Order: sequence, then structure tokens, then C-alpha cells
Amino acid sequence: MQELSQTRLKYFYEVLNSGSVRAAAERLALSPSLISRQIQLLEQEVGFTLFERRKGRLEATEVAAVIADYYRGYLSSQEYLASRLSEIKGMQRGNVKVAISEGVAEMMVHEVLMPFYASHPGVHVELMMESVNSIIDKVRTDAVHLGVCFNPPEHSEIAVLKKAEQPVGVVFRSDHALADPSRMLHLAEALRYPYAMMTADYGLRRYINLIEFQHKVKFDVALTTNSLQVLKQFVLSGAGVALMASPILWGSAMQEQTRLRHIEDVTLNAPEFCLLSRKNRPLSTAALHLIDAIKNRLSVFMSN
Repeated sequence: MQELSQTRLKYFYEVLNSGSVRAAAERLALSPSLISRQIQLLEQEVGFTLFERRKGRLEATEVAAVIADYYRGYLSSQEYLASRLSEIKGMQRGNVKVAISEGVAEMMVHEVLMPFYASHPGVHVELMMESVNSIIDKVRTDAVHLGVCFNPPEHSEIAVLKKAEQPVGVVFRSDHALADPSRMLHLAEALRYPYAMMTADYGLRRYINLIEFQHKVKFDVALTTNSLQVLKQFVLSGAGVALMASPILWGSAMQEQTRLRHIEDVTLNAPEFCLLSRKNRPLSTAALHLIDAIKNRLSVFMSN
């Protein structure tokens, strides 16, 4: 097979990620006809169809997935080479993209990034808050270098660089009826109250769904949201309670106004905060240094 055109691969990858030729053309500031022609030429180069139109939308073929993996590897190798060359020149520079769960955003900035910038002033970090499903997808497709999230599902393409168990408990306002510490909190009592919960694509909700399945119960869900701040405000308002991991409360004003109690008869293993990257992805020196900083400074990994 002849050497593939990197320009055509770039256009192909943009179509794959954008979902359509028109969207890719807009992002690249090119005409759709030019993009379509380059995709056709790439198909001739590889000898396979890369996209099929079904129900009015483009769907990538199995070969397209193979080509995408190849191109992601090429981009990672390019980035790694640039990093090594900069290292040889004695420059501490680089760009690192990290997708994180909202619950660790504040501690990530204060515990990791502030001291990291002091020792790596030339490194730029792009920090994005995402659901656990989105974090897995972004790490898998090399949209980000690293992910930090709560209770991620296992994935064959994802490497767990560090993990730490973080038990989940019921969080309530300090004047709530559950605040009596003299007796244990059992699941039957915890089920009596209305809950605010994250949407299904978050690790916290995945764990709650597992509790319901394992114990054959249903929580009374009064509010569903994709915002941890909304979850906290629901609890602070006194409208109900929520299930959270205690690190989410650390260092916040909410820590002074709420209490957390673990449910004694929930028998599941505690979920974990995890640091993730794609398996076998070459990482730049800047990314490797940030990994070390996260492992050694982020309190969710140091509490166990």
C-alpha cells in the first residue's frame, strides 16, 4: 500500500469526529466538495469504503475505525517527538489536556496546578469538566491526554494509572433529622428521604444504580441534574439529601454546613477515583510530569 496522505487523513479524522462533511468543512474553513473529494481519494488509497450513509447520516465503517486508530497513533508520536526535542533543547514546554470530574476541579487547581505551574512555567494545561462517560471517550480517542474521574467503567483501551477507594455516604444539612450520630444509618431509613442525583452518565449515579440493583430498592429521586453545584444547593436548601463521596466536600463552604454518614448495610465495594490515560499512548514529558504531580498531590489519591 502506498504512503497515505496526511492531509487527507486530517480531513477524514475531522469528518469522523464532526459526524458530517459539512460540519468538518466549517471547522476547517474549507468547502464541503473539497473535503468529499479528499475522502474519496483516501478511499482509493486504502481500497475500502470509509463512510456509509444510513438514515440520512454518515456512519464510519470498520476500516474507518482502523484508520482512525492509526492516525491517532501518528498524532501522539508527533507530539512525543516534539516533546523530546524540546527536552533536548532544555525547554520545559508543552500542552496537556485533562478531562476531570466536577467534584475534583477545585482541589485539582489548588493542590496540583498551582505548584505545578511554579516548577513548569512553560507548560499549558487545558482543564475540562466532563461526565465519566465523556471522560472515557475523550481519553480513548486522544481528545485529552489524561482523565481524572469517579467510578469509571472498565474499558479495554484505557489504562488506570492510579486509583483510590472513596466510600459514598448520605449528605444532608447539619440540622437534618439524620444528623443524630448516636445510631447507625441503615438503608431502610436512608430510603425515606427525597434525593438529588446526577444523570446516568456520571460515575456517582452508576454506583447508586448498582446499590438499587444489588439491594432491590429504589431511592426517591426528587431532582436529577448534571451539575454537582446544583446537587449541593439542593442539600443546602433543606429540600432533601444526596449521595456523595466525602472528598467532594473537602475545603468547601458546604463542609461546614453539612454532614455525611455512611449507610451501614450497603455491602458493595467502595467506588474509586481514577487517573486514566489511553493504553500505549506515547506521552510528552510535560504530561508525564503532570501525572506525577497528580499522583503525589491530589488529595483523593493520598487519603488511602
